[in-house]
Amino acid sequence: MLIFVVPLQSPAVSRDWQKVSRLAERTLRSICAQTCAEFRVILVCNQRPAGGFTHPALTIIEDDFPTPGDSRDDRMIDKGRKILRAVVHARQWAPLHLMLVDADDCVSRELARFVEAHRTEDGWHFHTGYVHDQHSRWVLRKHGFHLVCGTSHILRCEAEDLPAHTAVEESDFWVLSNGHPHIVNAMKHRGTPLAPLPFIGSIYNTATGENFAASSLHQWYSRRMLFRKFLNFRPLTTRIRNEFGLTELPT
Repeated sequence: MLIFVVPLQSPAVSRDWQKVSRLAERTLRSICAQTCAEFRVILVCNQRPAGGFTHPALTIIEDDFPTPGDSRDDRMIDKGRKILRAVVHARQWAPLHLMLVDADDCVSRELARFVEAHRTEDGWHFHTGYVHDQHSRWVLRKHGFHLVCGTSHILRCEAEDLPAHTAVEESDFWVLSNGHPHIVNAMKHRGTPLAPLPFIGSIYNTATGENFAASSLHQWYSRRMLFRKFLNFRPLTTRIRNEFGLTELPT
């Protein structure tokens, strides 16, 4: 079974909680559109998103997590704390495949079906993925995607791989102690190497106004690289929107 874990930031650190809620609901709808029923979604939050989206496969863990500071490190600690809570809950389904999803990204509806067909595999990294600026009519087909986006790995876990309670240091849980740019090497060293996913598995949504890791495609590339990168842009077609649940958000 594929378990999607979605940590959601606190309203106290959000610029616009209604917008954060709309992004999170789009992410949840994207995940829950899987073409195979062998999946679960765990959203962990201080406050559930406005809108009230529900689904039989969705569990929402709502708790009074400490409000993080404004720094990136503080927010990453908050994110890690919420992931840890979700993973403890997910342990009941082990052995499982685990995927961490940022609460503003979108995923392919074919992921659960693919994982169910390859249940004994160690997992996959998304070497190629799409990057999308909000309201743009284009997506960038990005190589080395797993190095820039956290929604980019599926990891097979036995029960003993997962913490049984939250009273552990985040540094002792190998998923959190190896950030997404390093997880491929970490899994290789564990003897469970990740294969590249043979199709595009997620869309990294940037320039939403709520990202704290990256804000826009335009800040990533110099003019010297623009032409080469232009060759990797694709029109945002109806097929892509439907496969990933990338619906247009209100302005």
